[in-house]
Amino acid sequence: MSSKSEKKPGYDFWGNYSGKIDKKGRAQVPADFFAGFAPADQEVVWVRKGIGNVKGYLEIWPQSANERLKEETKNIEDIEKRKQMLRGYASLGRPCKLDNQGRLVIPQDYRALFGQDEEVVWLGIEQVIELWPRSYFEANENTLADSANTVKQEEQKKFTV
Repeated sequence: MSSKSEKKPGYDFWGNYSGKIDKKGRAQVPADFFAGFAPADQEVVWVRKGIGNVKGYLEIWPQSANERLKEETKNIEDIEKRKQMLRGYASLGRPCKLDNQGRLVIPQDYRALFGQDEEVVWLGIEQVIELWPRSYFEANENTLADSANTVKQEEQKKFTV
């Protein structure tokens, strides 16, 4: 009898969608993204401020993807490095509810990232969804594209003979 390796549940969000934040601080998760959520992830998501080189956006992680991320950090043997990573993720995020219409209720203190900008851009990037103020996204579009091209060129160099 052959044993098949069990496939881990995962997400593959991909694409760019426009949206708005309403006066109550809710943003409608794009239907293509929400339809892909596992039933257990349709009520609560993990929301954190973006980390890395570019800041000023939110990351939305389905609860199960966030749990997998925490589980994967257990493979980091150096406890201080592991704590550093977990501290960075935990200190910038919290669980947030999705209402029954698939709208994300953005915490009041996170709304400050959006200022008066009601227009938003949703970016699906594998297991995470990013939520950007449209004006900030447009101001950083070239930087994001340049960064992607740099990584692509570096990776291609690894495979050239």
